[in-house]
Amino acid sequence: MRSVSEHEFAAACRERGIPEPTRQAVRRTGDGRYFLDVFWEEWGVVVEIDGIQHGWVQNAVSDALRQNDVTLTDALVLRLPLLGLRVAADDFFDQITQALQARGCPDLDRSA
Repeated sequence: MRSVSEHEFAAACRERGIPEPTRQAVRRTGDGRYFLDVFWEEWGVVVEIDGIQHGWVQNAVSDALRQNDVTLTDALVLRLPLLGLRVAADDFFDQITQALQARGCPDLDRSA
């Protein structure tokens, strides 16, 4: 886990009965490697937790290329701005749950 927001995300998953994901999963490309914040490999669902630095113009191209690379490997990438984790967590976790279920994850405990 690389950041406080990723720790908060992990705790929120546990509270909602969402299966434990792999964190900081390494992906290798011809240009090097990068890390996926959260990855449910079995169901091909990735969540990228975007801190403020992801809004900086110098990160826009590399973020887009990384997302496209993951999508081309048949994984679904969801983006979760840190602000969203703080002010609309239920809405984002509803989308995460929907993505996991659509890709075959067994029923999740939505009442947790």
